[in-house]
Amino acid sequence: MLSFLRFNFLLKITLIGFLGLIGGVLPQYTFAQILDDSTKKVYGSTTTKYFLESDVLDDTGKLRIIDTTLNAFHQFNHVNRRQNFYQDLGGWGTAMRPLFYTPPVQIGTRVGIDVYQPFAFAPENVKYYDTKSPYIEANYVQGTTGDQMIDFTYTRNVNARWNLGGRYIRLNTNKQYGAESGRDPWTDHISTVIFTAYQSKNKRYRLLYHFAHLNQQVKETGGVQLDPTLENDNLFGYRNADARLGNSVQSWQTQNHHHLYQHFVLDKGFTVFQTLDVQRQRDTYIDVAVDNHRNFYPAAQVVRRVLPKADTVYYINNTTTNEGTIFQLYENKGGIKGKLGKFNYQAYFKSRLYYWNNELGTQRLRIFTPDSVLTSNNPIVSRMLNGFENFIGGKLFYQLNDSTRLTVEAEHLLARDYRINAHLESKFFQAAFKSVLYSPTALQRSFISNHLLWNKSYSNTLANEISGGIYLRTKKLLFNPFGSYTTLTNYIYFDTQAMPQQSNQTIQLVQVGFNFNYQLGRFKTVNTAIYSGRLGADLIRFPALFANTRVYCEDCFFTKVLQSQIGVEGHFKSDYFADDYLPVSKQFHLQNDFLIQSYLIVDVFANFKVSNFRIFGKFSHINQVLNSGYLTSPLYPGMRRTFTFGVTWLFFD
Repeated sequence: MLSFLRFNFLLKITLIGFLGLIGGVLPQYTFAQILDDSTKKVYGSTTTKYFLESDVLDDTGKLRIIDTTLNAFHQFNHVNRRQNFYQDLGGWGTAMRPLFYTPPVQIGTRVGIDVYQPFAFAPENVKYYDTKSPYIEANYVQGTTGDQMIDFTYTRNVNARWNLGGRYIRLNTNKQYGAESGRDPWTDHISTVIFTAYQSKNKRYRLLYHFAHLNQQVKETGGVQLDPTLENDNLFGYRNADARLGNSVQSWQTQNHHHLYQHFVLDKGFTVFQTLDVQRQRDTYIDVAVDNHRNFYPAAQVVRRVLPKADTVYYINNTTTNEGTIFQLYENKGGIKGKLGKFNYQAYFKSRLYYWNNELGTQRLRIFTPDSVLTSNNPIVSRMLNGFENFIGGKLFYQLNDSTRLTVEAEHLLARDYRINAHLESKFFQAAFKSVLYSPTALQRSFISNHLLWNKSYSNTLANEISGGIYLRTKKLLFNPFGSYTTLTNYIYFDTQAMPQQSNQTIQLVQVGFNFNYQLGRFKTVNTAIYSGRLGADLIRFPALFANTRVYCEDCFFTKVLQSQIGVEGHFKSDYFADDYLPVSKQFHLQNDFLIQSYLIVDVFANFKVSNFRIFGKFSHINQVLNSGYLTSPLYPGMRRTFTFGVTWLFFD
């Protein structure tokens, strides 16, 4: 608590000083630095560009332009940025999962604890820059509920061939309910990445490297403690509502990821390349009042004679849970690539070494079952998995013409998994096929906890998906109908007791929808609507109807001095039995008792831009009325009506 208040105080002092420096000093300094003798701007968004590793690996030669537009600038949190296609626990920085099923991108052994992965820097989204001058991007977001975010990027070229830089994000949120004070921290997020890109003078050697770190701490609430004597069971009492887990439970995840890419051009059309990844993910769960939370944890799966009841919620310690997992991965990939005419090719061999350790901490394990007594005198009780995996893979893409491209890629984990993707896209249509045979995660295979215990083996899951869409465009209109069909065999899920199970039924998923954008004068609208259906076992839950809409006026006011977007947006999901969340294993799991009611969320926003400065103001959930609201997960209310503002300032010198 003290560290949070200290950070909050320092943040405000820093912001005041920063804005004062900008207002009093930097305009004069910047004016002198970015203007030449003819008072013409030298540096700006056109002299600072970035690229992704895929642009280098695929030999596209692409340099991307920094986004300086106002389009969706007000969408500040991670769910909104992803167009509401995620389910969370109702606050910035809380656990997240995709709203609809998506096949895994990676085959082989995966850790299986992914609820904070949207907050981490992944190799595919790390930006590498090419700048003509030092570049700074400073972002600050503040909500009236006390939620805050800082996002700061700095990069510069050491010379024409070598760039380095870094990005730092800090996010703090306060509890909406169950708070013991006016500023009771809920989540504390830090993510940072340090990156560098180098190219030799003869352009034959290229190197990209980054180190990414994630530190995610969450005070788990467990959702709202229902009070049947109050209206709506006090689900939307917010500050007047209590949390099921009080203030005694905490989750913590840290990630460290070193990533290196390098290639060397041997000859025209023939390049050797290598990637190296070293990853470590640690997860911790602490509950210092276990016996007070009997109504929260699922009943333990082993009958204990020593305990008074068979449905108790702990195996080892009825007062404290302090446990965690560590997953480490070492991956080395080497291959060849090149371009022959309109064909680009890649072929590679990849090896991976993984290590999974699941510790209960300094507890003596003594589990009583009907048939035996399992006892360990080791002060640290753990389960370990480790293994070595070898893959072969490749990619082929063909540019049919300027607007049409065919991409086919495949990867095979020898004797086990495979992944095949084929994608054809043009300015008129797109079509894709995916087939993924993937292994269970480390967590699905083995877990030992004060509350859960399993050690299982499964068949691989097979997912096949076909999808497609067409693009109908005019100068002012875009209409994009699309659809997909997915089949799943041997699907692994977490049941109503948060235990992993495997289905022997085939599950079929169908989606149809459209994107519709239209402009009438200065007014624009952006819309998405999707219908989703399922055949087979009822093991994947999602809303049948999903819709986003945004209507705004662009540059309607003070057009000579600023750019603007002022409008309203809405999001709707039909009712469904959304998965519940168990922080012990950091997994969403099935539940059949709590229907998430359909609800329309309405926000009002205003975005403004002057030169390299942008600012937004947003009233979220403006349609909320007293003692009402919406739920994002069972017993987890969404954000109440609040005002948030944010600023972004770009410096090019």
